[in-house]
Amino acid sequence: FYILGLTCDGSVGISRYTADNSVVNVLPFQTSDKLKPTSQPNRVGILVNGDDLQVFVNGQAIGQVKDDTLSGAGTYGFVSMSTGTVNMKTSIDELSYWLLP
Repeated sequence: FYILGLTCDGSVGISRYTADNSVVNVLPFQTSDKLKPTSQPNRVGILVNGDDLQVFVNGQAIGQVKDDTLSGAGTYGFVSMSTGTVNMKTSIDELSYWLLP
């Protein structure tokens, strides 16, 4: 599966989790001034059209990559974890998706 990741230090990237439990960076994590501070809400999105993945933060496109490794339909959801941030909190208000024509 693909992971659209956001970090507490303001980086955004896309990774792919593999069947052998490894993680491959598809779109390397990069800082973005489009991310608001962690105390403010951020709206993130990903547009997937075939093998084209485009990342949006707060309505602005910030990165794009092609990856055809996972070509079939899948599911989606949230994963929230900390790798050192004390008292990290994740709040999700809405999860939506649209099928492209």
